[in-house]
Amino acid sequence: MVTDSRRITFGRPMLLAALLTTLCGGLAGAPRALAQADAVPAHGIAMHGEPKYGPDFEHFDYVNPDAPKGGAITIRAIGTFNTFNPYILEGDSYYTSWGGDDRFYETLLTSSDDEAFSEYCLLCETVETPADRSYVQFVLRENAAWSDGTPVTAEDVIFSYETLLAKGHPFYQDYWGSIVSATKVGDRGVRFDFEEAEEQNRELPLIAGQMPIFQQAWWADREFDVPTLDVPVSSGPYRIVDVEPGVSFTFERNPDYWGKDLP
Repeated sequence: MVTDSRRITFGRPMLLAALLTTLCGGLAGAPRALAQADAVPAHGIAMHGEPKYGPDFEHFDYVNPDAPKGGAITIRAIGTFNTFNPYILEGDSYYTSWGGDDRFYETLLTSSDDEAFSEYCLLCETVETPADRSYVQFVLRENAAWSDGTPVTAEDVIFSYETLLAKGHPFYQDYWGSIVSATKVGDRGVRFDFEEAEEQNRELPLIAGQMPIFQQAWWADREFDVPTLDVPVSSGPYRIVDVEPGVSFTFERNPDYWGKDLP
């Protein structure tokens, strides 16, 4: 029972303020979907503003699409290697010993070398994120395929996220640690939701797009965090065709690369 000395009496101004507080509080706690009507599927994304290249661009300005292809090159490397997985703590990665870019693990988005903080669809066909950057959603290209001819799936993307956070190098666990969930949307879509923050990091959708995608089926009977020289099934333009452990490995252009006609 409330005594007279502790009873709170609402006059009209106080009642109005209380109603406004309740209403605002309700809106603040409403699902994020209320603020996501502005998310539109696009060919690319920028941290601020719009990407330099439009949806129908044919190639990056610094690329010569008519450059000759073929030949061979030998590159020396310092050190050794005992794994083809550069995303774990244990082992000496081929990637580290070589010092070159990755040739067979692909990502959802790819960056251009003449922009800062812009990325374009690679494995994905579209990317979308709302103004508040609370999530990012990708739809995979229908023709995106692994080197064994099977399609890259939403399940592969979700597997990659869950595996990197559970068994990946601590750097990558932290780098993608702001992603709190990965959800399949439709047949080929994946949505990443980010942890809520007072000021959302606008780079998070781009960071999510930098995640390497692994084939779930290939890793089904292997330990992700254990070094291996088994050559993984890949989706990139090159494949490893010869390995001399600790001495050399050879890349070869994949003639059946699914993305050979992309910009």
